[in-house]
Amino acid sequence: MAKKFSKHKLSGFLKVTEPSIARNLTIGLFLLVVIVEGSLLGLIYWERSQFLLQELKKNADNYAHYLSEILVVPIWDYDDEQIEKIGAGIAKNELVNELHIINFEGQTLYKYQASHISEDRIERSININHKGKPIGFAKLYLSPDIYKANLAWLRDAILLVLLGSLVVISITTGILLRYQMRNPIITLQKGLDRVARGDYEHEFGEVHQAELSDIASRIKEMALIIQKRELSLQKINEELKYEILTRKKEASDRLRLEKKLQQAQKMEALGTLAGGVAHDLNNILSGIVSYPELLLMDISDDSALKKPLLTIKKSGEKAATIVQDLLTLARRGVEVQEIINLNDCIGQYLKSPEFEILSLENPKILIETNFTSNLFNIKGSPVHLSKTVMNLISNAFEAMPDGGKVSISTRNTYIDLPFKGYDDIAEGDYVEFSIADTGVGIASKELNRIFEPFYTKKVMGRSGTGLGMAVVWGTVKDHQGYIDLESIEGRGTAFKLYFPVTRQQFSDSKASLFSKEIQGNGESILIVDDVQEQREIAQAILAKLGYQTTTVSSGEEAVEYLGYNDVDLLVLDMIMKPGMDGLETYQKIIKFKPEQKAIITSGFSETDRVKEVQNLGAGMYIKKPYNLEKIGMAIQEQLGK
Repeated sequence: MAKKFSKHKLSGFLKVTEPSIARNLTIGLFLLVVIVEGSLLGLIYWERSQFLLQELKKNADNYAHYLSEILVVPIWDYDDEQIEKIGAGIAKNELVNELHIINFEGQTLYKYQASHISEDRIERSININHKGKPIGFAKLYLSPDIYKANLAWLRDAILLVLLGSLVVISITTGILLRYQMRNPIITLQKGLDRVARGDYEHEFGEVHQAELSDIASRIKEMALIIQKRELSLQKINEELKYEILTRKKEASDRLRLEKKLQQAQKMEALGTLAGGVAHDLNNILSGIVSYPELLLMDISDDSALKKPLLTIKKSGEKAATIVQDLLTLARRGVEVQEIINLNDCIGQYLKSPEFEILSLENPKILIETNFTSNLFNIKGSPVHLSKTVMNLISNAFEAMPDGGKVSISTRNTYIDLPFKGYDDIAEGDYVEFSIADTGVGIASKELNRIFEPFYTKKVMGRSGTGLGMAVVWGTVKDHQGYIDLESIEGRGTAFKLYFPVTRQQFSDSKASLFSKEIQGNGESILIVDDVQEQREIAQAILAKLGYQTTTVSSGEEAVEYLGYNDVDLLVLDMIMKPGMDGLETYQKIIKFKPEQKAIITSGFSETDRVKEVQNLGAGMYIKKPYNLEKIGMAIQEQLGK
């Protein structure tokens, strides 16, 4: 069949004696528009636009060079009047859109800004030097509006020429189509309508033009092929129906996974932001938490300052708790990994003063518990898990303003096949913590956002910080756990948390942090921290403990100091900007003092870089704000006492 088509097409072209419609139209349009006008006018427009752009850039360079030379003396002599005259003279030029002249201290000496800020401005930053030293700089912005106006005029002219050409082409093409194609196309159209209705054996009328005659012959051949393929397509359609159903299911699964990935990426981005904020706040809170502790040691019990200092200290500790929530959200908050029985963790909260107050404020709410007696242990942070329990119970109470029931239960469960709930839960042994309420429920459109920070229906500052559910999410994920969630508006909400089981048991003997003496014996300690307040706080605490201290503000200074001095221990901040961080500093120090002892501190929580420093020989990691006992115990451990 393919050979037959090729020979037929070839013979058709060889027998062309009548004027060819395709040939006439192609030659006319190609020569008139593409070759002659399109190429020429396009080239003219491109060359002109490049020329104007280069002119504008050249003007910008000339102005920049002029300013760099003429402003040196006025800025050096503090001649504000001359600077004003120079700036005003430049600003008079209609090309200038904005001009700033600034001295080396960052003080603006002259500023001009046009009423209309142009887009795509040409910017030049000019350094102003006197005897090789910078004394200021200027920023110049030239407006491309004149350049654009010239191009607009050129564009309009080109469009006008093209429009005239199109008018001529339209008239010419109309005449050609009227006399060369109208009747043959009507004949082909009628024939195609018959074929479309299923008359695959229809005979076309007389068509004299070579191209259309060849098309009519091809349509007749194709109609017979279509007739044969129509039957085979019916069979293929049946197969496709089954394939479509399969693909729909796969697409639905993929969409669900994409939504989970987007949610995870959003939570990760929010966590990164929260972690950075928490790091900076921890540095600020160090003074609020640590200085009152030091001052309280130096005043008598009957001092009038004792109560205000205690209030400051407690306020700082509360603020530090909120910062800890931010670190949990940042997935950098779990520092302690202990063997825990979740029944004990929940029971302690239900006996706490906080829960007692919550119950008294909501007397119409009934608590129902069902704890498995032989619940497996899990491994994690008691502080974070207790806060998770508190947040979930508190939310359940707030969901029932008119009273109701909260059901709390735990059980051992084994998931033999992964299943897809709110979270995709993997196979394994888990401790399941369930809490359900009969409250107002959660709207379906809000389910995917309830774990976002500050996405809350509560009144901010009165019933919470907006971080409660975000802390729950971060804590569960930090414990390699999963969350399942069901909610019906008007009927209530049920949370199920799954924590991996550990086979480890509680330790019989647990050493107390306060059983050792933490006082020093005059050992020398070098404090390395880029924040002055942090250096002063650490120095005051270590002085109280009996150590001799020296402080430096960067890793570079620490390396230089240790090149000429010996110290018993480094208190090394992990994050210092600009310059070397704690890891880079310790790496340089141990090259010439391989036995140098150190402990690591940071306002952030433990990271891979902290662990790397510890692998090089550093000791414990202490999280800011500083605590007298923690830093004292860490130093003693590292000094080998």
